[in-house]
Amino acid sequence: MCCLIGGSKGFRRNSNIFRVWRMKKNLQLKAKDAETSRNQADLENKDHLLKKIEKDIIELKVALEQLQNGRNKLHSRLEMAAKQDSPKFFSGVEGRCPYCPPLGLAMD
Repeated sequence: MCCLIGGSKGFRRNSNIFRVWRMKKNLQLKAKDAETSRNQADLENKDHLLKKIEKDIIELKVALEQLQNGRNKLHSRLEMAAKQDSPKFFSGVEGRCPYCPPLGLAMD
């Protein structure tokens, strides 16, 4: 007869078996709780990293826009200076500086 079915006599007779079973069950529960908390911490960490990456992407978009605005201002100043000095300075497409790539390539 199993020690768990045997009633109080079974527990007294097989107290070491019951103690080992109870310790094993407690360890399983603790391991399950630890794994759950570890998974929860991983999810929170991933969520935090995702928010940080999204923030970095927004900052990079703003920086790219500022660079393009600065580039456009520089090109307009160069165009004005070139028109005053030499009309043959710009030989590129769309009147852009020959040293800079087209605007479409900068966006890729």
